[in-house]
Amino acid sequence: MLTLNVLTALLVPGVLSSALPARDLHARDLDTAGALKGILNNIGADGSAVSGASAGIVVASPSKSDPDYFYTWTRDAALTFKVLIDEFIAGDTSLESTIQDYISAQAELQAVSNPSGDLSDGSGLAEPKYNVDLTAFTDAWGRPQRDGPALRATALITYGNHLISKKKESVVKSNIWPIVQNDLSYVAQYWNKTGFDLWEEVQGSSFFTIAAQHRALVEGSAFAKALGETCAGCDSQAPQVLCFLQSFWNGKAVVSNLVDNGRTGLDANSVLASIGNFDPKGTCDDITFQPCSARALSNHKLYVDSFRSVYDVNSGKKAGTAVAVGRYAEDTYQGGNPWYANLFLSFD
Repeated sequence: MLTLNVLTALLVPGVLSSALPARDLHARDLDTAGALKGILNNIGADGSAVSGASAGIVVASPSKSDPDYFYTWTRDAALTFKVLIDEFIAGDTSLESTIQDYISAQAELQAVSNPSGDLSDGSGLAEPKYNVDLTAFTDAWGRPQRDGPALRATALITYGNHLISKKKESVVKSNIWPIVQNDLSYVAQYWNKTGFDLWEEVQGSSFFTIAAQHRALVEGSAFAKALGETCAGCDSQAPQVLCFLQSFWNGKAVVSNLVDNGRTGLDANSVLASIGNFDPKGTCDDITFQPCSARALSNHKLYVDSFRSVYDVNSGKKAGTAVAVGRYAEDTYQGGNPWYANLFLSFD
């Protein structure tokens, strides 16, 4: 699951306010300050919308019924804090205490035994969600979800690299590296196992997950070296993960989940993966599906076009114009309506 709050965090501050020129989507007119406030309102212990949540815990939604999203997801929390860490590095020093709360909370959650497993063999790191008081969620769910450890590692590596640049290696080694090391070890060991995708519906191999895992291993290798540590799994497995990532490309678009589920495979999964793994130094690299690459652009067009005849609101919209889009054209969840935040993805 990716909530609207997390999609906003992923799309607005990290992409529309920096990666796109002002004339596109009126990026500079977006209320990024309001978005940031909304994010913080959903983080314990002081978030105004999530009373009772532990410090540093991102709550997916204040809603406790129909649907009940008053839990913390590893994926949602990592994506959210990646944005907050980027904002902190850009100059918002008020966020650092919240970031430190997140680090403490994740260290505790990594050690919580849960239905996916525990820390002894790393299997418990793929547990998708927890109660907001840092206890295990034990009801039935789509387990495991293998993108969480990779996304958390990426967020913490970003913060750790900043601290290294400030000559705070000892803090990174004692507080951040142990968490990151656990997550990197998990990714290196389990990346080639199937799991549930980011929508928590499909069990198979997910493009979003594999792309996140490759990034974590590449950045993890460099991070380890910067600390004088080693990540053998990063170095040995990253090329294998990148090779497997190419399996999702069918020549025209990304097949977002490698599983026979009756769908075309055109899915916001793939577009969000390209955005989330945007690398300013990566130019328009096809192999890593950078947003400006020929592959990503072709995939984006076919994804958007797949919704032109799905929703009544798109009736009469000409080719090349923006349309309302959802997760995937076959979606039936809550009626299969367009997703508001996904409208940012709908411009050809």
